[in-house]
Amino acid sequence: MKKNKRPIKYKKERVVLSDVLPFEIPITFSNRHFYDFLIKNKIELSGNKIKWDKNENTLNTIIKLLFDFRDKAVITNEIGINRKWELKTIPFNYKISHKENDFRELTIVHPKNQLALIEFYEANKQLILHYCSLSPFSIRRADKVAKFIFHKDKTHKDKLSNNQDYETVEEYDKEYESLKTFFCLQELQQHSQVL
Repeated sequence: MKKNKRPIKYKKERVVLSDVLPFEIPITFSNRHFYDFLIKNKIELSGNKIKWDKNENTLNTIIKLLFDFRDKAVITNEIGINRKWELKTIPFNYKISHKENDFRELTIVHPKNQLALIEFYEANKQLILHYCSLSPFSIRRADKVAKFIFHKDKTHKDKLSNNQDYETVEEYDKEYESLKTFFCLQELQQHSQVL
């Protein structure tokens, strides 16, 4: 059977799709459009600057509002920041139904800090993988950066996770149609290894 590959180019910004939102977000909420906005405009936090690719008044205004830089001057597609205090932000808190008469408060990380998390993951992913691999006493550990390629063949169908809508992490030996986490997590194969 011929393999049918669909490569998806790696983007460091995928962290905002998989790892920055609370687990229990409503099904109608997603960071997909924020991710698309970052990719389309090549927005990134680099050192002490937030940069993007186009110098357009509308885009500059949106970026200033989104990242809470209303009083800052835009200098040729970038805004200088003081990392020590300008990354200290107030997250968005909201309540969701938890039980019949109860609510649970969830928090969404401010977009500025989501940019900082993208930079953190990009700079430290190899260290995270290295330090996770050192201990044999982990029930689940980051094993590698999650896959971006999936196959539409018999092997893909056989290895496809049965409960994709309910699983919250991408496991080492399964394939997924959509992104769940930045890292594949490897479960401990034999419990006797821990004992």
